[in-house]
Amino acid sequence: MKQPLAPHFLKIFLPIQVLALIAWALFFYDFRVENLIMVLIGWICIGGYGIAVGHHRLLSHRSFKTHPLIEKLISYFGLLAGQGSGLFWVAVHRGAHHPYADTEKDLHSPIHGKFNSYVGWQMRLDPRKVSFKKCGSLLSDPWHVFLHKHYIKIFWGSILLVSLLNWRVGLFMMVIPSFISMHTENCVDLFCHTKGLGYRNFTTTDNSTNIWWLGYFGFGQGWHNNHHYNQNAAVYSAKWWEVDPTRLMIFLIKSR
Repeated sequence: MKQPLAPHFLKIFLPIQVLALIAWALFFYDFRVENLIMVLIGWICIGGYGIAVGHHRLLSHRSFKTHPLIEKLISYFGLLAGQGSGLFWVAVHRGAHHPYADTEKDLHSPIHGKFNSYVGWQMRLDPRKVSFKKCGSLLSDPWHVFLHKHYIKIFWGSILLVSLLNWRVGLFMMVIPSFISMHTENCVDLFCHTKGLGYRNFTTTDNSTNIWWLGYFGFGQGWHNNHHYNQNAAVYSAKWWEVDPTRLMIFLIKSR
């Protein structure tokens, strides 16, 4: 019996693709500098602080420390990226990706097929089968548990509320950045673990590779071989020209 499409794919991923098409059409049809500024701010908050800094470096790897209120805020930003709650993101990243990178247990490795690596794994994944054993102290944090339990309601409630106040802000500062962040991380899953693409600074047991354009334009996520070699590092650049924008972003919020 064919497995049905996952709730997350139907309730988050697909609707955002449709809304983003509308948002991009309006963005280019009536181009305004203020709309571009809103997209950039939203992208920095959601894709940068929410995913690259928050869900990845802070929650998944605890690469740096910050004030608890800042952690709560950027965890919320990460939720708006439409890639699951912080708990879910960490569960997949700690429990299925790093320990088993590019093996059968790695949910989004290209060894299962390029389409599966990009988005297919999200289409069929049953979140009830994801183990949260690797989430550690996050499981006892009421804020992260709350975001996880009410993920879909918070995601759409936030977009709806902001859009009712100002539809341009809702579309350009939330929907488009969420769309960009989704596809950026999907590109990392696919291209940064495909043999023959990019380059490797370090020898690792997986297929991780550095993809320069995902390094520069994906908040450092594309310096992926560097990251897999030193998973607990907060900044992923290893050479002077491998610029990781999160260096400054983390500096601004880390505990002194």
